[in-house]
Amino acid sequence: MRAGESLDSCSDHLSECPPCQELAGLGPAAPGVPALDLDAGFAGLQAELAGETGALANLRAWPTGRRRGLLVVVAGVVLAAVWAIAPWGHLEAARAALSLTGLAAILLVALWQSLRPIHQPSLPSWLWWGLVGLAVAFPFAISALPAAFEGVSKSGGVCFGVGCIFGLPVLLLGFLLNRAPRGAAIGSGLLLALAAGGALGGVTLDAHCGTPGMLHRLASHGALAATWVGIGLVGITLARLRATKLAAT
Repeated sequence: MRAGESLDSCSDHLSECPPCQELAGLGPAAPGVPALDLDAGFAGLQAELAGETGALANLRAWPTGRRRGLLVVVAGVVLAAVWAIAPWGHLEAARAALSLTGLAAILLVALWQSLRPIHQPSLPSWLWWGLVGLAVAFPFAISALPAAFEGVSKSGGVCFGVGCIFGLPVLLLGFLLNRAPRGAAIGSGLLLALAAGGALGGVTLDAHCGTPGMLHRLASHGALAATWVGIGLVGITLARLRATKLAAT
């Protein structure tokens, strides 16, 4: 609007949003809607942008396509590196192909959407939750299969910790590339990054652990993504409660 560009692409939203109608100069604010102080709003935005400095701010200033590409490439490198040190001689080709192709597809879609630009319409809630659910369910499905090979038994804590190490680079980079990580809300991308990182850690454990027993695999391999998402939901809920409390005061 400040550049004088056409608002034709926003006509559907403008038809049902009185505050944006006022902002676009199409009419007065609806009853009960406070008048917008544009000068104060732009001043606050400029102050917020001026406070973002350093390497992290420069990284987040990259175009969305570049940030998405970096995140997907790093996830691919981590997946390739983790899988390369797996005992390939003990894995069936069909099982390895299922794990790799399924995990690669989940990582690509989930991480791509985790950096969805805020000016684009949000994904439908059913589709967004479907992505999170798929990333959580796939490790459970792989873990429910018989052990890929017989090896030295490991404790559940060791496997869970190793899986966290495998998935942590993807999670951290996804968090750092998010332009508004503090605005952790459902749909912000935080849970998608958590689910994707947890899925990477949980599924790749299948190629490294020969501990017999389905309970071990489900609890320490399959549950990794679910645990990360659960922690994320708790954090988001607490953040929302804190924001509501601050708004009330």
